Amino acid sequence: MKIYPEQLEKNLNTLYPVYLVAGDEPLQKMEAVDAIRAYCKQQGLLERQVIEEAGSSNPLTDQAGTMSLFAESRLLEWRFDKSIKKAHGEFIQSFINSEPQDVLLITAPKLSSEKRLAWYKTVEQKGLVIEAWPVPAERLGNWLSTRARSLGVALEPDALATLIERCEGNLLAAKQDLQMLSLLSDGQPVSADNIKEYVGDNARYSVYELSDAC
Repeated sequence: MKIYPEQLEKNLNTLYPVYLVAGDEPLQKMEAVDAIRAYCKQQGLLERQVIEEAGSSNPLTDQAGTMSLFAESRLLEWRFDKSIKKAHGEFIQSFINSEPQDVLLITAPKLSSEKRLAWYKTVEQKGLVIEAWPVPAERLGNWLSTRARSLGVALEPDALATLIERCEGNLLAAKQDLQMLSLLSDGQPVSADNIKEYVGDNARYSVYELSDAC
């Protein structure tokens, strides 16, 4: 099943054999991965194995042959920095069709031609696919308002406009600003002047630094 990042929370009620988190927006991607990890842990998958790279051999077969020391089922994380090759996709498809005890969490960049391949269709049919896209300009204000409310920050209209201008679509930077505002605003409405006072000179991490947390 394919869903948007904001739909993930309500869909974390069934343990799927495979999760695919892909896209170019690092904050939503990072938060989706964290939420899936937490849900799997709640379901008793206490052990996590990370697969960074793979050559011609099937790393999922190698993992399946390694007995878990602490649990019957594990969370296997396969991280792709580049497009998923056809051979690796076939490894993924074979893993899913084997009805494994382990759960596979795949992270990848933006998907393109992969969507036409059999392995992707198997993932979409039997697992959960979350694609993290940059938030378009027309939806950024709503995203910021929703995130601010979740942190107990009341943004005045001029404050919202200032935040939109400051973050320029960078959700990681926006998250930093909102977290700082939640600490310093003390529950009071936040104006544009408050933003300049509270977070105007604060250094930010770059997308590349923070996305490493994925």
